[in-house]
Amino acid sequence: GNGLRGFTTTYTHEGSYALVGRQGALCGNVNYATGKFWASEHAVVATPRVDVEIHWLGELMRAMDLNQYSVSAAQPGLSVVIVGNLHIPVPP
Repeated sequence: GNGLRGFTTTYTHEGSYALVGRQGALCGNVNYATGKFWASEHAVVATPRVDVEIHWLGELMRAMDLNQYSVSAAQPGLSVVIVGNLHIPVPP
């Protein structure tokens, strides 16, 4: 936002993940990360409980319009608990 917020030499995740923006006017947007990365509290890192194609999961979440679950405030935001409780049917 306004300069360096922190610094780390480690990472929180490794692999391929769909990320959901948690705050701001565009909360609910879906992006992707692959490799080693550090995710802040401003992103929900979608971690499937079963083996699925990550881009399929991300595009399904995009179609679900996750912004509809945001809480209105000065800065709209998504609750990790609400997003985590959404059930996504996975085809066999």
